[in-house]
This record gives sequence, C-alpha cells and structure tokens, in this order.
Amino acid sequence: MIEEKLDLLTKETVALRKAVEANTAALGATGGAPKKAAAASDDSGEDAPKKGRGRPKKEEVAPEHDKDEVDAIIRRVSKEVGKPVAKKIISDQGADDLADLLTMPAKYDAAFAAAEAALEPEEGDEAEEEDDI
Repeated sequence: MIEEKLDLLTKETVALRKAVEANTAALGATGGAPKKAAAASDDSGEDAPKKGRGRPKKEEVAPEHDKDEVDAIIRRVSKEVGKPVAKKIISDQGADDLADLLTMPAKYDAAFAAAEAALEPEEGDEAEEEDDI
C-alpha cells in the first residue's frame, strides 16, 4: 500500500514538474507576459503529441554586443547623460533595471544602439558651437 502511494506521488510530481517547465517556457517565449496555457500533458502524465499549429520558431541570432559591452555603455550613459536617460533606455527594452536587461541577450543590440544614440551630440548642438567660433 505504501509503495502504491509513493508511485502515485512520484507520477503526480513528474506531471507537476512538466507543467511548471511548460509554463516557464511559455512565459519566456512571450517576454514574461501571461499567456493562456493549454495542458501539456494528459491525465496519464505523458506528454501530449504536439500539433503543427502556429508560427515556426525564429532562429536565435547571437547579439552583436555582449553583456559586458551593454553594461558598460548603459553605465556610461548614466554617468555622462544622466540616470533618467539610462533608466528610459532600460525600460524601453522591457526590463525593470540593468540587471534584468543583462539577462535578455535578444535586447542587447537594441539597448546598445539606444545608448550610443544618447551619447552622441545632437546635430543642433554642433551647429551652435561652430557659430560661436
């Protein structure tokens, strides 16, 4: 009788673990937004066969810039331009803070480009300086 209960608990634990993994994968695919989740397994605890619906997955492209480059340029923006600008760049990428952004490799290039743009002087600033000479 104890063996039967242990076997049942083991099956339920495996089914719950699979459900958690499926939910985690679904949240990761949507960038953390809640999504209606279909049951990934049937009552027997086995994986349901996957159907060929939906869009094909995009190939993951390695970002041009790495974690250290993004960290450095965002910190530079914070120091040279101001913290509000750095925070805006981070939030525009869907991250709460720099540490959160650094866990999103798909956002590295966009964040780096936005930070570079924030560091570049505006065209009007250069024209005004030339007129003073």
